[in-house]
Formats: sequence, C-alpha cells, structure tokens
Amino acid sequence: DKDANEIRKLFFKTKINDDFKIELAKIYSKIGETSVGWLNSVVNTFVVIRVSLTSEEYTPAQLDFVEQLGGALNIKGVDSLIANIKESWASLYLPEALEYYHKNNINHNKVGISLIVQKMINATRSGISIISKDKNTVIESILGYGGKSVIKELTPDHYEVSNQLQVRNKKISTQEWMLKRMVGKTTKVKVDKQHKDTQKLQTSDIKELSDLSRKLHLYFSVPLTIDWAIEHADFYI
Repeated sequence: DKDANEIRKLFFKTKINDDFKIELAKIYSKIGETSVGWLNSVVNTFVVIRVSLTSEEYTPAQLDFVEQLGGALNIKGVDSLIANIKESWASLYLPEALEYYHKNNINHNKVGISLIVQKMINATRSGISIISKDKNTVIESILGYGGKSVIKELTPDHYEVSNQLQVRNKKISTQEWMLKRMVGKTTKVKVDKQHKDTQKLQTSDIKELSDLSRKLHLYFSVPLTIDWAIEHADFYI
C-alpha cells in the first residue's frame, strides 16, 4: 500500500500543461452547450470519466478488473474534471491493481490507459446488454446508475430475447439500494418499497434495447457487451 500511495502521489503533484487545460476547457464547454432557437448558452454540466485500458500483450478480459477501478461519475467544473483525470490515471497503481498485476503476471509497463469524457446520463435505469453470434440478446437491468462493477454488487433483472425480438425468459430481482445524484454527488440510497420488487424494464423497453443491440452487432460484426442507460425514457449506449 505504501508503494502504491507514493506512486499515486506523483500523479497528483504533477502540474497539468496549460495548453492541455485550455483544450480541456473548450471541450468541456462544448459538452455543456445548449441551443434554444437562435440562442446558445453554455453551462457547467455534469460529466463522467470512463476508463479504457489498452495493451498489445494482454486481452481486454485480462485487464477488465483494473479497468473497473478507475473512472468517476457526476463531475462538474473544469477543476474537478482535472482532479478526477489525475485520479483515473493513478488508478493503474491502486493497491488492488498492483496486487492483481503480481498475481496474474502482468507487466504494468505494458498497459496503457485512455480516458473518455462524456456527458453524464442521470440514469433512472441502467445495465448491460450482451448479444451473441446468433443475435440472441441477454439484458441485465438495475435501478439507478449501473456499470459492471455496480451490477456485480446487486442482483439485476435478467431478460433473454430471441433474434426475433421475443422475450423468452425473464427473472425479476429485488433491489434494496441504488446509486443516484443527490446535491451534485453520487449517493447510495435505499429503494422504496413500491419499486424494489418491480420489473426494471417493460417489455417494450426490452424489445427496443434488443433491437438497438442487434443493429450494433450488425455494424461491428462481432459479439458485443453494451453498457446502456435510460434518462427521460430515452436509451443511451
């Protein structure tokens, strides 16, 4: 832990290049840009950092554990974004990451990291969709913010959909807690009694998401695992 903390401190002490700051501020402003008629306005919007690890030596499956250690939700403002970028870079050297490298004979010098900054989707429901070569789809769904790491802590709803978009099987699970934005922060809250035992996605939503998954599968021509979220009844991939 001591070595990991010393390495990570170097990231936090490092001064970010001024040109990088200026470019980052421009991009952040564009994410928060809105238009109403001929009027344009820019607001400090909430964004998310997603981590993608790359390597010519190791497969995505081998790096998945470490990849899930980084990233951040509900970031607002350029200064906060820069601080969270440093945190995400430093996640490569968390104690859990270093232990994982050692146990799995992974040379961390051969692992690269990319960060994707996106507008934060204030999700009421989220999950993953897995589409196979035969175009059958498995969907897992929870209330609130999701992602692989969160779904592993909960028991999500499970839906199986045929390539003809027929729901063949579904299992509804009780959800005791969820992640949501409260006062600008990601907060863990209890799910109320009215919703904790209900089906997370309606049949129409399941079919729409399956259809979106099929279209992505046709485009990329490979089996896919897709992160998705719903905000204001709209799907975001």
